[in-house]
Amino acid sequence: MQTTSPTLLQRLANGADDESWTRFIEIYKPLILAVIRTFPSMTDQAEDITQAVLLVLVKDLPSFHRQRPGSFRTWLRRIVVHKLHEFHRKGQRFPKPAAGSDVVESRIAELADPSSELSQQWDKEHDRHVVNSLMEMVRKDFSESNWTAFRMLKIDGRPVGDIARELNKSENAVYLASSRILKRLRDIGAGLIDT
Repeated sequence: MQTTSPTLLQRLANGADDESWTRFIEIYKPLILAVIRTFPSMTDQAEDITQAVLLVLVKDLPSFHRQRPGSFRTWLRRIVVHKLHEFHRKGQRFPKPAAGSDVVESRIAELADPSSELSQQWDKEHDRHVVNSLMEMVRKDFSESNWTAFRMLKIDGRPVGDIARELNKSENAVYLASSRILKRLRDIGAGLIDT
């Protein structure tokens, strides 16, 4: 009997190997960095804030428990907000407040509010980024022909008959290739995004 391989989050929670942490950081570092760089006057500190967020994740992820769809994404957003506040407050300790301080505080508060447009944008960008990162990770595990079949069927939404003729495969082979790739994406990404 074949067992389902643990998701990336499960492997990290169970004291994962270096490869799992490397994959996780490959997925999340660019996303966190990009979000932080959208904050006025915080761009010079973006690398430091990103590292601070990643340190919290490395320390606290083993104790994270997914409670409902989107809870990891929400938890990560809260950590980013906390670190943005922390670094911004450190910057305010200097005698002359940084220009645009109110703008930064306002954007941090907006990101913290789950119903705000910025927070909803975070959710969409998070999911898009994670899906693209996961696809790049698993792509190397499949033949170019199978990957093309998957992309044409699941991403481009083309009819299976057209794909089968174009790739010189049976319709069943197209469905099978797509199913295997989709399963692998779901297995690895479970909990990171909710499909």
